Amino acid sequence: MTLLAEVGEGTMVRGPIACICMICLIAPLSASGDPIVITVAPDQASPADFTTIQGAIDYLYALEAGPGEYVVVVQPGTYEEQIDFRGVPVSVRADGDAGEVVIDGTGQSGSVVRFVSGETSLSRLEGFTITGGTGDSAILTDAVGGGVFCYYSDPIIERCVITANTANGGGGVFALASEVI
Repeated sequence: MTLLAEVGEGTMVRGPIACICMICLIAPLSASGDPIVITVAPDQASPADFTTIQGAIDYLYALEAGPGEYVVVVQPGTYEEQIDFRGVPVSVRADGDAGEVVIDGTGQSGSVVRFVSGETSLSRLEGFTITGGTGDSAILTDAVGGGVFCYYSDPIIERCVITANTANGGGGVFALASEVI
């Protein structure tokens, strides 16, 4: 049975749902063993599992998703948000060129993308424009990593355009004790 469920403020999920004691668990399964694809679109008018990238990551965090189990595919559009991978070993991929899929942190305080929970090379960000960040000062005293902030994490960032971000250190990318590929 496939249903549509709201799992957070403005976050809609479509998939097989099992309800146990008033708690809904969404349990997508891949019979082939391939990663399960979760889709994100900028509005509810497009068919997708989530309307925010962070909503998809939070869902996988709650599931305690293992390496290689899921792929988040983000449809073209501008996503006015900041994202934190929260240690989730997942590939977040743009479905289009970097100019077509934008993560825009304008109007928010902090880094647009954060890898600060010990992420490994199993956490990947692919094909986005990352813009509008002002840096993160939650861990260090200065605002650093306007576009991307990595702290004791080793993510892979591919085919991304990191532009028009500001910070006191590393306006585009700031990596401390991290190997960013």
